[in-house]
Amino acid sequence: MTSPNLEMEILALTLIRESERPVGSSRLAEAFNESGIHVAEATAGRFLRSLDKQGLTLIPRPKQGRVVTELGQQRLEELRAALRAQENGANLVRAASTNDLSELLDILVVRRAVESEGARLAAENASDEDLEEISRQATSHRDAVDAGATPNRDSSTLFHRTVAAATHNRILESMAHLLIEPANPNLTSVLEEVSLNSQVVSEQADDHAELAAALVQRDAALAGQLMHQHIGHLIDAVRIYLETAGTDLD
Repeated sequence: MTSPNLEMEILALTLIRESERPVGSSRLAEAFNESGIHVAEATAGRFLRSLDKQGLTLIPRPKQGRVVTELGQQRLEELRAALRAQENGANLVRAASTNDLSELLDILVVRRAVESEGARLAAENASDEDLEEISRQATSHRDAVDAGATPNRDSSTLFHRTVAAATHNRILESMAHLLIEPANPNLTSVLEEVSLNSQVVSEQADDHAELAAALVQRDAALAGQLMHQHIGHLIDAVRIYLETAGTDLD
């Protein structure tokens, strides 16, 4: 949600830039109120003066109204770009939180793209400590499977989170975490049920071990390829599950 002050700033700068007649406090207050931002005319006047003080607007000649300065133009574009980014981020969160089970495959396809690039970056950017932890987790996963135990799904999730963190790319890590852990518990339960399949469990352990080895070797191309294959295996398993169980969550 856009903060009221930023929304007011975008509205005011846009109005002044596009207006063919002077914009004073009365007209700005009217525009604010039409947009659902209820302010008094005096408040609108103070807001205009604050734009002047920031160098975003100016009055070129008395009684001719304000115009947007070059700095104001730049500020408006920055605000609009930030608003678009905020809306895109909200859309991504809504998609990852979907209650439509059929969209789980779409989430996994996007996850495959993000995590494949993440694996490549991790091979290049991971610290020695990162690689030691990734190897430790992969070995622990493999040992649990060999012992006949069913690893907790959290161990697989932790492995993927650790690889994402090893990229040392804040944006990619945030995106990966959002996709790795769907906010909707129904979607998470599907992944848990799929992971209980013994063949899937063993396959995931093998994939993690191979991926960890590629990361330790800092082979970026191989790491990316292995992660792509790994998520592909999960997609195949989920697709089979959906065909068997149906796609209705309700």
